[in-house]
Amino acid sequence: MSLPAAHISHRTLPRIRFKVPARRGDAAYFERVQAELAQAPGVIELHTNPLTASVLVIHDSDVDTLTRYAEDKQLFHLESQPQATSFMTRLSDNFRLVNERVRKLSGGEMDLPTVAFLNLVGMAVAQLRRGNITAPATTLLWYAISLALLVMQAQRGDRQQTAM
Repeated sequence: MSLPAAHISHRTLPRIRFKVPARRGDAAYFERVQAELAQAPGVIELHTNPLTASVLVIHDSDVDTLTRYAEDKQLFHLESQPQATSFMTRLSDNFRLVNERVRKLSGGEMDLPTVAFLNLVGMAVAQLRRGNITAPATTLLWYAISLALLVMQAQRGDRQQTAM
């Protein structure tokens, strides 16, 4: 029996998501992947979803080690190497990861835009105390208010979608 092909659908540090389309819906297969791949070197956390044919791995290892381990355990083989992602995609993914960590550390009370807003207001106050009223203080306050308005607009949109 040949190994099912897998491809990488998403990859940021420390996460990688494999998709195994040929095994979509095969709960027994994904239970085996869950049990076996969780033992791989560097795996911190692992989640599988048979409905989406997804294997999400949180790790501190490298992709080659994970895929070799999967092949050795007869789970899957990597069909092709991931395509290079653009700088902006990687930057966006990393901001998303930092935002998740900020929310987790603050118990859901803060997110990255909130931290940015508070920093901008703090810098504006520092500039005001130095007597730099016209350019730096007003610019920083303008950025802080613009950011706050964007966040409020996004939250309103989220609430409206939730209500539907």
